[in-house]
Amino acid sequence: MNPAREVKTERFSRTEGKTLAFVDGEVLLRWPNPIHRGNGRCVIFIDERADKAQRAALSEIVSGKAGPGGPFEIFVSTYSEPPTEAMPTLLHITAN
Repeated sequence: MNPAREVKTERFSRTEGKTLAFVDGEVLLRWPNPIHRGNGRCVIFIDERADKAQRAALSEIVSGKAGPGGPFEIFVSTYSEPPTEAMPTLLHITAN
């Protein structure tokens, strides 16, 4: 995750004894029109090193279920379907 958007909430600062500080993730958001018109999509990419509890915590945050005050709580009302979680895929290209 971008350091500017690190998880600061005490509730998620430790998940089953593990921190979220070193778990990378990205969120891809897309709306076909202005956000307030809805029909948006959200895809969550979470680092393969994250365990089940860390994945659940990050998914809860991005799904707007982490509590009041976060931007995802607002965005989720504009999605046409629940956020989708995807595994990041590394593409290795070698030159001949």
